[in-house]
Amino acid sequence: MLSLQPDSVPALTALGRLQLLDHNDAEAIRLLERALRGNPSDAESTYQLGVLYDRNGRSEEAIKLLRRAITLRANYPDPHYHLGRIALEHKDYRAALAELELARKLLPDQEAIRMRSAALTRPSAAPPKPKRSSMKSAASRPPSSNATASVSNPMR
Repeated sequence: MLSLQPDSVPALTALGRLQLLDHNDAEAIRLLERALRGNPSDAESTYQLGVLYDRNGRSEEAIKLLRRAITLRANYPDPHYHLGRIALEHKDYRAALAELELARKLLPDQEAIRMRSAALTRPSAAPPKPKRSSMKSAASRPPSSNATASVSNPMR
């Protein structure tokens, strides 16, 4: 499709997400950046690019994109969850708890969010250590409330 329409935002987005699944981060970033230039109001691609930036050590840029994804889609739990994970990694437990609580309110039945939130509110418990593989473990991510499939949450 890109050979016929090289600036097709849906095609760029789909290819970027496939590259993300294949752990080809450099190509996924390139494709999602192109897609967002064509459609800057796409919350899902904004979120995916934020996750990729974080995964590649660009946490400042990731945080900006994750916050933008929340601005673009108000009741979007995935960016809140990922912001909570970033805050945990930086040992900012208040920010982590705030983000995880927001994600929990949006997805109250999601076990991973409840467990991380509960661990942060127990007075005697040390904060949980976030798993930081290259996002290969689907168990560390909550399923999205989004009705369409998302490559960032393959458990759906």
